[in-house]
Amino acid sequence: ENAAAHLRTAVAIDPDLVEAHLYLGIVLEKQGDCEAAGKQYLEVLSRRPESISALLRFGICAQRMGFATTAISYLHRVIEAAPASAEAMEAQKYLLLLE
Repeated sequence: ENAAAHLRTAVAIDPDLVEAHLYLGIVLEKQGDCEAAGKQYLEVLSRRPESISALLRFGICAQRMGFATTAISYLHRVIEAAPASAEAMEAQKYLLLLE
C-alpha cells in the first residue's frame, strides 16, 4: 500500500512521469486490481507507444479480466516489436493459454 501511495503522489506531481505510471500499474496488478493497473499501462502507452513492458502487462491484465481478443492483440504486439526479448517469451506463454 505504501508503494502505491507514493507512486500515486509522484503521478499527481508529474503526470508525465512515465516510469511512475508503469510501476504503479505493476503494484496495482500485484494487488489484484487489473482494471486500475490497465489504466496505468494505457497512460504509459499514450506517452510511449513502444513500451514493451506496458504492452505486455496490459495484455496480461486483459487476459486476467477475460478480454481474450484484446489480450491476444497486445501480446502479439509485444512479440512483433521485440521478438527476441524476455517480454516476447512471456507473451508467448500467455498466448498459448489463449489461442
